[in-house]
Amino acid sequence: MFTSSEIAQRLRQKFKFEDVNEKKKEIYLKLELPDIVPVVTHVSHSKSTRRTVGKVLEGKMARQLRVDTPYFRGMLQCTRSREDYYELLKNNPRPPQLGK
Repeated sequence: MFTSSEIAQRLRQKFKFEDVNEKKKEIYLKLELPDIVPVVTHVSHSKSTRRTVGKVLEGKMARQLRVDTPYFRGMLQCTRSREDYYELLKNNPRPPQLGK
């Protein structure tokens, strides 16, 4: 499990997500690639920055990134590359439908 700050750092550095807003309390990150609907995620955070993000919040972030939870964990554990993720988005460019 990872903290919200670790998640944000990995998404920024490894996957080249950029901050959407300047507010420090809420972290929104965005990835824009050619011919793909932008990917935006709210990096959910627990009340303490030292606590890890729970399974429910982890699942929500994974859905926002258009991947399943195990793939999301692989992204954070560095077993999934930026190229793999970008290819996945290109092959499935549409945002997931709600309720699925």
